[in-house]
Amino acid sequence: MRTIQSLQRKSQSESETFNVDNSLQNESDQASQSDQNTTNINSSLLWRHRFAKKGRSFTANLIGGVSQIDSEGSLQSTNQYYTNTPGEQQILQTYTQTTDNLTYGTTVSYTEPLGGRKYLEANYNFQANRNDVNQTSV
Repeated sequence: MRTIQSLQRKSQSESETFNVDNSLQNESDQASQSDQNTTNINSSLLWRHRFAKKGRSFTANLIGGVSQIDSEGSLQSTNQYYTNTPGEQQILQTYTQTTDNLTYGTTVSYTEPLGGRKYLEANYNFQANRNDVNQTSV
């Protein structure tokens, strides 16, 4: 199965901080935006074998998946300070990030009839997940 997603986010905020005497300490205006594209591919393979003896079976399930997330965004902020050393601070940050994910695993199961309506079942499960993240910020 393959899925593709694209997300875009934008936000803007304003804030003010006041001292105990209700005088303005600082204020800030912020704007941010981000774009993200995600691609996922997942697959599974199920194999079942029934033996001649009624109730005896062996099952194996293999899974695998890869995904890639590419994102970029920015934050722009203007901060005004009114304390002992008043001043203004301009911030512009940008980033790009790539995340690659690989997942694989297996589940095996063996069922043995014990007689009547009783069965013995043995299961084993293994799964691994690997993530590689590369991010740059300016």
